[in-house]
Amino acid sequence: MIKRKELFLIFFSLALGLLASFLFSEKAQAASLYFSPSLKSISKGSIFSVGVYVSSVDQSINAVSGTVNFSSDNLEVVSLSKTGSIINFWVQEPSFSNSTGNVSFEGIILNPGFKGEGGKILEISLKAKSIGVANLIFSNGAVLANDGQGTNILKETKSARIEISETKTEISSLNETILDSGLPSAPLITSSTHPNPNEWYANKNPEFSWNLPSDIVAVRLLYDRYPNSQPTIVYSPPISSKKLEDLADGVWYFHAQFKNAKGWGGISHFRFQIDSTPPQPFNIKAIKESDFDSQPTLLFNTNDDLSGILKYKVKIGDGDFIEVSKDLVEHNPYPMPPQAPGKRLVLVQAFDKAGNFQTSLAEVEIKVLDSPLITNYPKVVKKGEAVVIEGQTYPQSTVNLWLERKGVNPAMYTSLSDDNGRFRVIINDVEVGDYQFWVEVVDKNGSRSLPSQRFSFSVTEKDIIRIGSFLISTLTVIVSLLAIIFLLMTVFFYLWKKFAKFKIGLKKEVKEAEKDIHRTLIVLYKNVESYIRFLEKVKSQRKLTLEEEKILEKLRKDFDYAEKAIKSEVEEIEDDLD
Repeated sequence: MIKRKELFLIFFSLALGLLASFLFSEKAQAASLYFSPSLKSISKGSIFSVGVYVSSVDQSINAVSGTVNFSSDNLEVVSLSKTGSIINFWVQEPSFSNSTGNVSFEGIILNPGFKGEGGKILEISLKAKSIGVANLIFSNGAVLANDGQGTNILKETKSARIEISETKTEISSLNETILDSGLPSAPLITSSTHPNPNEWYANKNPEFSWNLPSDIVAVRLLYDRYPNSQPTIVYSPPISSKKLEDLADGVWYFHAQFKNAKGWGGISHFRFQIDSTPPQPFNIKAIKESDFDSQPTLLFNTNDDLSGILKYKVKIGDGDFIEVSKDLVEHNPYPMPPQAPGKRLVLVQAFDKAGNFQTSLAEVEIKVLDSPLITNYPKVVKKGEAVVIEGQTYPQSTVNLWLERKGVNPAMYTSLSDDNGRFRVIINDVEVGDYQFWVEVVDKNGSRSLPSQRFSFSVTEKDIIRIGSFLISTLTVIVSLLAIIFLLMTVFFYLWKKFAKFKIGLKKEVKEAEKDIHRTLIVLYKNVESYIRFLEKVKSQRKLTLEEEKILEKLRKDFDYAEKAIKSEVEEIEDDLD
């Protein structure tokens, strides 16, 4: 009778592989389960690890299960590790029993499944209990093809041999044995492109090199998916470097061996990892408390089938890229910094551990609040008076008012609206000039409005200063007119005087005209005198401005000159008429 878990595994595999059944029509191929390393020599009491791997070179798989048996007399399981596993979903969590000597596992590989060699399932940490030989074998297993039918394509299982001795054989002792026999030691392999065996690289063309001793006559090389393979390709004369090209993604091993006159020596195995595929595509979703929410929460997450996700980078609008950790994205949504109203293009890059990245774009719109309504403001304000601006907006919100005077940077004033949305902004000590102001509102959630229309008002001088300014303007005109009239009268006086000398017969008429001119000059004289007295009265009430002082001084000088001129001309006229 089929177990319930096995039924679940089969039906789940069928569901995941339904799409693949329409895309692939190839026949089921062979897959294998094996251990790495397959041969291990250790000392009693040592703790070591053996990996469980699957290989399916020709066809994608989406489910693996199996039971590993071991000799409980010689070995005991210390722990199981799923780190680096190709399994995405465990139907049965890996488990072990030291009393019965077995390890069990069942897992799913999500679409598109796994295809290739060296697919790690789990790692078993064991402790050597007693001297002897212990074997790890698969007592049962299944590898299901991603063909929509759940076909079991497992054709081969390989065992591992563990040799437990009283003392541990060190690599140095192996090299000493090799040196004693005259055979060359294992090459020391380095890589300029993939230097760290535990890191992932996007470069698909790895390069390897090694120092070539003078007595080496041949080199034997190999690269494959197995950690302890025997190299088979011979290079004679020997080479000291090798470049591989266009390798597939995954875990690889490069093997090298030297030969001298005595024969082939020790073998070196160099692990390297390639991941040239970007993370899986993903979407960005913005979560907002309302259409006006200025700080939406971004949801995004993805996976990478090989090296895994390392980090994310987020760019909002024209801002700089912000690096976001993988853990933050997995366990907490990413809140955007506060945004101004409008549309923002959000770009997120997901980087894997090999440096590949996947990009996703989304547009986030922050709707704007209605601009505040201005209900009352003054059109004209006298200097020294407060400017009071009132309006209506959202309740319990912050109102920002900008006040701008021509040629001066705007100043900002802030007010808080009441429960009914009413607000008032009071501005003191405003200089004389023309002003414009506009407002915006920010509610308690940080949402904003666009700036309102612009409003204008003027600040003028106080009344006494305005009278003084008017007086200065008026007196300036009057003084100018008086000067012109005085000049004309002087010219007329001169011409009339000359004319009187030649017209003795017209003495009576001249006398009357002279008297009229005299009266006119007297009137002008008195007018100038009255303006002088007015300015002196103003001076007694306040300090005159510099311009007012100059006008007063000029009037006094003109008054003195006119007084002397009139007196002189009158005397000459009287003499001429006698």
